[in-house]
Amino acid sequence: MQLKPGVVRASQRDAMTKARVPEEYEDEPTAFLTVDLEVYSRRRLARLAAVLTKRLSLQYEGKHSKGRYFVAFGDGSLYWTSRRRLTTPDQQIVALVRLIKTLPADAAALWRGAQSRNFDIGVQCGMRPPHSYQLSLSPKTLAAATSVNAKIVVTVYAPNRK
Repeated sequence: MQLKPGVVRASQRDAMTKARVPEEYEDEPTAFLTVDLEVYSRRRLARLAAVLTKRLSLQYEGKHSKGRYFVAFGDGSLYWTSRRRLTTPDQQIVALVRLIKTLPADAAALWRGAQSRNFDIGVQCGMRPPHSYQLSLSPKTLAAATSVNAKIVVTVYAPNRK
């Protein structure tokens, strides 16, 4: 049976008009998680990783793509390795900059020669506040990141499902 253009079968109409069951999410607030450090380079970054793992938690070091290497540190490792609790992106980025400025010459050369150096601010999206969430950085923090030629990246994670 052929239908005229614009005519929909009853079964198709019923499927289109059925209300979708709304997904349920955890009732958590949107919140800052941590700042991860990510470095991309054409050179292997094992030496940089070896130096930084004395203070940071290594997530990955190795090949990223053809002719490109990657190293990532994260999991809130600065929180555990500092003398005071670093709970804001400003505090964590400034601490990372201080650490980078103390790199030995060979590791510092890898840092400077990298294609990309990122301070990646992680934000867990929640159901509160309902309209918006602001995260700001101080001019001092921005200047510190610039002083080591690093970018600020913000990664927002979707709300957790129940």
